[in-house]
Amino acid sequence: MRKFTLASLLLTTILLTNFSFAQTDSTCTKDKIQFHLVNDYSVSYLKMLSPTSGLRFKIDLGLNGTSSKQENDFRSVYNSSQETISHSNDEPERNSQYANVVFGYTLVSKPIDKVSIYFVAGPLISYSRNSTKSNADRTYFETTEFENYKNEDVNETIGIGLQLALGVDLEITNKLSLLAEFDLNGTYGWNSGSYMSEYYYDSRRNFHETTYSGTSWNYGLNRLKLGIAYRF
Repeated sequence: MRKFTLASLLLTTILLTNFSFAQTDSTCTKDKIQFHLVNDYSVSYLKMLSPTSGLRFKIDLGLNGTSSKQENDFRSVYNSSQETISHSNDEPERNSQYANVVFGYTLVSKPIDKVSIYFVAGPLISYSRNSTKSNADRTYFETTEFENYKNEDVNETIGIGLQLALGVDLEITNKLSLLAEFDLNGTYGWNSGSYMSEYYYDSRRNFHETTYSGTSWNYGLNRLKLGIAYRF
């Protein structure tokens, strides 16, 4: 998988840097502010150096979170005779956040009127945080015994690497455009995190906590981002 991803990065770079950049007009030389608002967020400033090239500074942001409340009734039978009935409540949560800062060299092609294709490659600095939490209770009706489980897992990663971006710019006015863009990231990251679990049963408490750190290679193709651009 890692070799395939590296080969894809190299092949994409070779193919896209062989674009034809013959067709240009006055809109190709204007600087742009780009906003991606669908499938995570980003804001960027594109400084055009010529009708076919420029420099782009971009910040990517992603925020995702889910939470739920679950209730379940259990009936357990032991040795075909002993029956236990219990009720549980659980409130799991999952949250993730990330941010990328990217400085990229941009190539622009205009194959047809009103439509531009652009390719961006450059270094990135990334930060991500992922967390999961669970707080579950379980009550046994026959004995009134009570159980409680609490779990929390947090992971943070800081990375450096390369981002490749391929996008389409569709002009709708002299100032505004619609955007669609794919990003492919490859980073080397430094990870740290912690895992905590706590268990109560019949007035007894068990507690466990683990911390960890390490490094990782990370590759990812982001979902298609949609947005707008303003030329000035």
